[in-house]
Amino acid sequence: MEPYAVNIDNQAQVWKNLYNDIVEPNIKDSSFKLNNSIRISKWKDRFEKGYKNNWSREIFTIHQILPGQPIVYELKDLMGDNITLYYRSYILRERN
Repeated sequence: MEPYAVNIDNQAQVWKNLYNDIVEPNIKDSSFKLNNSIRISKWKDRFEKGYKNNWSREIFTIHQILPGQPIVYELKDLMGDNITLYYRSYILRERN
């Protein structure tokens, strides 16, 4: 649409043409499903020895999937308590 064609009557259409892909991003399917058992990645310093586990020993379940860019997950521990942080998929790993 040309700039001279914009007016008060078609402002909604112009806004949608410009910003629709930002407001409604293409969201891929979630890597995990609700109630999946997962582990969380442990943080290691750059020069920390590698004999320690890279993943938590505690097991969590996915309580809620929050769509967006990127998709984030709300977790619960096995006792049913909510974890107050949200995690991205690269921090999580399915339990074997």
